[in-house]
Amino acid sequence: MPETVNVISRDTLWGQHTISGTEFKLWDFGPLRLWCKQNANEVWIGYQHGDFREPHETDELSPPEALSWSRWAFNRAVEKLRFVPIFPDKSVVVKPEHPFRIVQKAEARIYVRVPIWVRIEPWRKRDVGIVEVPTLVLSKTWFGTFKAGELCYWISSDARRDITPDYARPFLAICPVQIINSADMELFVEKLALRVRRFSIFNLKGQLWSDEVTVSYRGKENVSQISLSGKAPPEAEEGELVGPPRDLDKKGFAAKTFTSLRDLPGFDLLTR
Repeated sequence: MPETVNVISRDTLWGQHTISGTEFKLWDFGPLRLWCKQNANEVWIGYQHGDFREPHETDELSPPEALSWSRWAFNRAVEKLRFVPIFPDKSVVVKPEHPFRIVQKAEARIYVRVPIWVRIEPWRKRDVGIVEVPTLVLSKTWFGTFKAGELCYWISSDARRDITPDYARPFLAICPVQIINSADMELFVEKLALRVRRFSIFNLKGQLWSDEVTVSYRGKENVSQISLSGKAPPEAEEGELVGPPRDLDKKGFAAKTFTSLRDLPGFDLLTR
């Protein structure tokens, strides 16, 4: 087993990386550390989640002895890998730390930071993914009613009205969400579901962004109309596409987006 560890700079986490059998390479995403090496015609990948800080020269950077390795065999030695940021494999329910209201016929733009996953694939075979690893392990929740809903991840967010890049946390992508209240009643934003499987990821100077998401609320009994720009948002218009969407469906669709605990059948019985 090689003993040398080469730490990948956080400025160059994504894209092409050369691996060899003479050293480990370490990718540090904050809550995720991922080691990779070449062993003959195999690629070895191991990772660990935890509360890590940015590596320093005095840190122990070698993989733990008890680390579980995934081994992938190929016809010939794989010398180059591609690291691709990609959104989670399920929708993400966002719970604002401070719920807010949008009056009828008004709109608001919020920004949500979503933890991304890391997809690793051979450099010359884009359709062959070796492994996908979440940078942060998220809890799961049910979104919708008991009869009609879906299993999602959930995060708590401050749902900011303005945003600045956070280069110290490269595992978070900023999602700009434009909410339009097209209904004749106010919209109480307590929980909203982001269909992140359809989102693209863009990189601007180390900060990841999704394409712009526009959600048109049409009333409590109706689904929302959702559209994706498919390009870098105005806040990062020079961003480079680095992560394609998981689902390549059309950019416009309708889906339930807003809900609260009070929408669940039988909630009134629980509060009596």
